Amino acid sequence: MANVSSLGVGSGIDIQSLVQQLVQAEALGPTARYDRKEAEYQAQLSSLGTIKSAMADFRASYLDLKLQSTFNTYTASSSDTDIFTASAENGAATGTQTVEVTQLAQAQSLASGTITDLSQVLGTGTLTFEFGTYDSGANTFTPNAAKPAQTVTITDGTLQGIRDAVNEADIGVTASIINDGTGYRLVFQSESGAENGMRITVADDDGTNTDTAGLSQLAYDPTAASGSGKNLTETIAAQDAQLRINGINITSSTNTITDAIENVTLELKSAAVGKINTLTISRDTGKVPEAVQSFVDAYNSLIESINAATSYDFETGEAGVLIGDPTLRGFVSQLRQTIGTTVGDFSTSYNSFASVGITSAADGSLTFDESKLKAALEDKPDEVMRLFMGGSAEPPDAYIRYQNIPADLDPGRIPIEITQLASQGNYVGAAAGAAPGFDLSTGTYTLQVEVDGVQSASLTLAANNYGSGDAVAAALQSLINNDGNLASNGKGVVVSWDATAGNFTIRSNSYGSASRVQIVAASTDMSANLGIGTAIGTATNGVDVAGTIGGGPATGAGRVLSGTDLYDGMELEITGGSLGYRGAITIEEGVLTRLDSLLDSYLDSGGLLENKTDGLNEAIDGINAQRADLADYLDQLEQRYLTKFSAMDVLVAQLNATSTYLAQQLSALTLNKNK
Repeated sequence: MANVSSLGVGSGIDIQSLVQQLVQAEALGPTARYDRKEAEYQAQLSSLGTIKSAMADFRASYLDLKLQSTFNTYTASSSDTDIFTASAENGAATGTQTVEVTQLAQAQSLASGTITDLSQVLGTGTLTFEFGTYDSGANTFTPNAAKPAQTVTITDGTLQGIRDAVNEADIGVTASIINDGTGYRLVFQSESGAENGMRITVADDDGTNTDTAGLSQLAYDPTAASGSGKNLTETIAAQDAQLRINGINITSSTNTITDAIENVTLELKSAAVGKINTLTISRDTGKVPEAVQSFVDAYNSLIESINAATSYDFETGEAGVLIGDPTLRGFVSQLRQTIGTTVGDFSTSYNSFASVGITSAADGSLTFDESKLKAALEDKPDEVMRLFMGGSAEPPDAYIRYQNIPADLDPGRIPIEITQLASQGNYVGAAAGAAPGFDLSTGTYTLQVEVDGVQSASLTLAANNYGSGDAVAAALQSLINNDGNLASNGKGVVVSWDATAGNFTIRSNSYGSASRVQIVAASTDMSANLGIGTAIGTATNGVDVAGTIGGGPATGAGRVLSGTDLYDGMELEITGGSLGYRGAITIEEGVLTRLDSLLDSYLDSGGLLENKTDGLNEAIDGINAQRADLADYLDQLEQRYLTKFSAMDVLVAQLNATSTYLAQQLSALTLNKNK
């Protein structure tokens, strides 16, 4: 405000104080009104911040319920963990399997003779390690084509030097030195499995490679005579693990079995021939109730925050700072509507939150009956998962299996049409000469087959009086499926006898264009008596499944039909059924997906809460602008008051001066009269 130092001199009135009081009185009403409105807006902003935080906490509370791992955790248990242990991954088939472990996989171990002095030099040169299978009956060593020979150069010919050179070469052989109490022995150990047996060839710097002197002491040819290139001692033989799962023979080079049962890993611990153990695969949904409780608690906390801001207390007469707010009224209405929605159709047992124990109370909060949820999870866990997460409903028929359904598919119906079913490759033999009695007591019955591009070893069917074609078929099937080459590559066949046609069929276990069975070699007796040979019978490759997904082209590989374009990543296994339209796969939108959409519309940048907050901040900015306008007005008002009071003060001073003059003149006149 302006400062006039001479104010009041003429009138004797404290004009400065008077003007200030008048201006303050003028400002009192508007200032109180602005303060009150700003306090209201600030309280609303604070309350909106609390509600926004509660919304964010609510959205975070159900993240676990959007994970398949919460619903699709699988456990595998063994009836005897001393024999084997097991673990399961998402997608494992629940149920029980029988497991008999008849042999553990072993790594071959070869030991040198005893050396009394670690500093003694055996010799220098090279060691070449070959890997393969040794057949003791035929005294043959068959190299492993998938594992080429490796050569290690030895420059330090002591046991320690040789050990270090082999280990540093990292060729799949571990070298170690063992003290047996009488001296030191160098031990070579291969990786486990029958195909990882070792043959060690020496290039000795002393010029002789197979004697028992120099580096040749480490030569090892399992087919040779001792002392003539077979100078190491086999302390452990290389062998595969062997087991039976539901009566089916399985061979593995390691004791970790990952490909026998889909999504299940077995760790073999010990062998027990004749002991049948049980493997149990079950679905563990124990995480779901805990996740649902967190969801319910966060929901109730959110409702409590909103009620506190929008309710009216009849006892105290106090109203929430956001009472009647249309933004929050709209949110609560949509929230309750979303929580109450259904997923699925009339055939779905668990299509609402109420059906799994989540119900609304009178005050708008949720209550949770955990026992009802657990019963639903026990009954139909996939339906419960779709209720929360959404995703695909059950396949349209029993011959369509889901391999993969992408999580980002839009809700709707996806029609499936099949134009070709996948088939298996097979070999159909000629008429069997030994039918119908199949007395094969004499003769030589050998064959070599190729299944899906993998050749077996030469196989010999035992000479026997089988009595029937079915018995021969069973023996042939067992013979082929127990071949190490085929078993290790996951290949197998089914052999059947057709009594009407009088021939055998060897069918691959796989489907599709890569599925085929061919006879590579067969003995004369095999061809003549069983009708199986290289120049007789017919081999037919399998075909891939074909069709469309969502009306668009799809690619087939075996029995798996894969979508393209919009349905890229969608994989369906078609195990049978008819050609033509096979129904539609329904992709549902889960309750949590709908909640995400609702919360995003309020919480995201540019959302309804941000717009509401921006509006309140703009209102506060408007009040601040009004305060500035009021300040300008009060400054002008003060100037007007000062101008008017200044004029009055001058007038009063003039009047006072005139009064004084007149008083003086009157006094003088009175004095002259008295003289």
